[in-house]
Amino acid sequence: MSLIPGSVISQLVDQAAGSDPEKLAEMEAFLGLDRPWYAQLGSWLANVVQGDLGNSWRSRIPVADLLGPRLMVTLQLSAMATVISSLVLGIPGGLIAAAYKSRWPDSVVRVVSLLALSVPVFWMGSMLILVFSVWFNWSPPLTWVSPFEDFGANMRMMILPAIALGLAGAAPLVRMTRNSILEVMGQNYIRTARSTGATEGRIRFRHALRNAIIPVVTSAGLQFGFLIGGAVVIEEVFSLPGVGRLLLQAISQRDFPVVQACVLTIGIFLIFLNIAVDILYAYLDPRIKLGD
Repeated sequence: MSLIPGSVISQLVDQAAGSDPEKLAEMEAFLGLDRPWYAQLGSWLANVVQGDLGNSWRSRIPVADLLGPRLMVTLQLSAMATVISSLVLGIPGGLIAAAYKSRWPDSVVRVVSLLALSVPVFWMGSMLILVFSVWFNWSPPLTWVSPFEDFGANMRMMILPAIALGLAGAAPLVRMTRNSILEVMGQNYIRTARSTGATEGRIRFRHALRNAIIPVVTSAGLQFGFLIGGAVVIEEVFSLPGVGRLLLQAISQRDFPVVQACVLTIGIFLIFLNIAVDILYAYLDPRIKLGD
């Protein structure tokens, strides 16, 4: 952030005040910008340990008050995108590709997933808005509403952003599920299950998928982090009042306390998410102990 040209001072003062060196020096001292960057960072970390994220340099509003309501928007968007990318598209697509290995359904699923992975998230969101507005004469609302206030309006606002993010996140899950299922289907216990007369569907869902789900869950956890990063862009495209849009605005305004708080919040959330994925392993596979 310190290497970006310009500063918050140049945006806070007008042209007349900006030509007064004494005025600029006073404002820099007030915000602590006259100190080295490592001293500023040290002071910020000391305050964070005490639970103080500071105030926004632009609005003077406490950063915690800015983050609170916006965090729920980003978490809801990422959760919906994860459900779409994993349960709706990723795992079913991988199962279909594995079931029809080297046949046309496998080729179609792999090509579509590769295209979804190659398309930028912001372009996907823009195309969804264009398609639904031109072909179906429908566009998502511009005002975000909490799901606890109006669930229907909230879903109308969030569904297209979640689909745009989910399509990008589904591609790696499709490939991971396909490869894991194919690897498990060659094991001896699968042949034993076939010899007992079990149906192919029961074998795939009861035996193969259950034993192949560990790497898929790991990939899904990593994809959730990717989706939070993608939310930074997609929230701007769909005008969602989330942490991602707040982060972009803070970067453009050189609002350091808000930028640092957003990055810290996302980082802490990803750490707890990885811990939750590790704990989930023990419930998916009894052979894994929590103490391990």
